[in-house]
Amino acid sequence: MKRWLLALAVLATSCANLDAFLFNPTRVSAYTLPYDSDAPPAWHVAPDLVDAVTALAADGTPVYGYYLRQPGAAAAAAPTVLYCHGNADNIDRYWTRVGHLHSLGVNVLIFDYRGYGRTEGRPTEAGLYQDARAMLGLLRGPPYSVPALRLYIYGYSLGGAVAAELAAHDGPNAGLVLESTFASAAALVEDASLFVPSSMLTRIVFDTRGKMPEAARNAGGGILLFHGTADDFVRPEHSQRIDAAIPAPYAHELVLAPGADHGTVPLDAHYDTKLRAFLR
Repeated sequence: MKRWLLALAVLATSCANLDAFLFNPTRVSAYTLPYDSDAPPAWHVAPDLVDAVTALAADGTPVYGYYLRQPGAAAAAAPTVLYCHGNADNIDRYWTRVGHLHSLGVNVLIFDYRGYGRTEGRPTEAGLYQDARAMLGLLRGPPYSVPALRLYIYGYSLGGAVAAELAAHDGPNAGLVLESTFASAAALVEDASLFVPSSMLTRIVFDTRGKMPEAARNAGGGILLFHGTADDFVRPEHSQRIDAAIPAPYAHELVLAPGADHGTVPLDAHYDTKLRAFLR
């Protein structure tokens, strides 16, 4: 009976809408890019290796981001990663993460979805896809002109759903990385253990799992998934379902990080080794 009362209480409030749970943006007029963070020195990126970039989404929304280059001539030959961040805050929160990726010898482009950071507007599923496509187009065109065989798409948490959309529908790429990603919005509702249909909570789909067949066909180097075994925000079963949806004979690997929670997978001892080998 108490669970039924809880379900009714949820439906009676604005919290009944999962949209507000999925999107938690923080707006800023200027980024801090915390260079003075307490991250390992190898993860710090010199300011002269960082380009501020802007691209226009299909509906005209300016999307803001930063391109982190490898030094000197190494930038032209290095793999490039398009990084789709999680559901909260903005680029500043994820700066240490992209610095970590940069330390593995790749160029990285991180951007803010509409409603996040300096990018104006209100976040929606379709809008996030537009914003990511704008940045993918920026990488493919001059001055970066990244070839498909050197262009990887990386999605963390909510960003995994965005990355899966690009990988499935926006042409060939070198590979797809999904970290701590949910199988779908409906699957998140199921995890809440409320006796209400997902359609009553959200109109958002974010069907990461359903896009795996198309994503696998486009990902030349395969699909690499990471998930922490102690993640109680997005349970590791989500990545297991996603991994199971990748058809043969396409290459894929699921790496479960023992004891890692939703935000600490990159600290796992095997993360750097697995990712460096994948971003070859």
